[in-house]
Amino acid sequence: MDDDGQTPRDDAADAGTARADDVDAVARALAAADEAVALTGAGVSTASGIPDFRGEDGLWERYDTDDFHVRRFLAEPGPFWED
Repeated sequence: MDDDGQTPRDDAADAGTARADDVDAVARALAAADEAVALTGAGVSTASGIPDFRGEDGLWERYDTDDFHVRRFLAEPGPFWED
C-alpha cells in the first residue's frame, strides 16, 4: 500500500481508466471539430506514397536545403515564403 492507501494495482487501474477517458474526450472533440491536424512521423507519409526528405529520390534531391534553413528565414523572411 502507498501513502494514499492504494495498492500499485489500484493506481494502474486508475491510470487505465484515465487514459480511456482521455481517448474518449479526444474522440468527441475531433468529431465536433470542423478541422483537425495530426502531426505524424515520416513513416506515415512514406507509406502513403508521399516522398520523404532524406531518402532516395527524397525532396532534398530536388531542392537546396540552405533555401529552407532557419538562418535564411531569420535573415530574409519574405523571400523564404516566396520560394
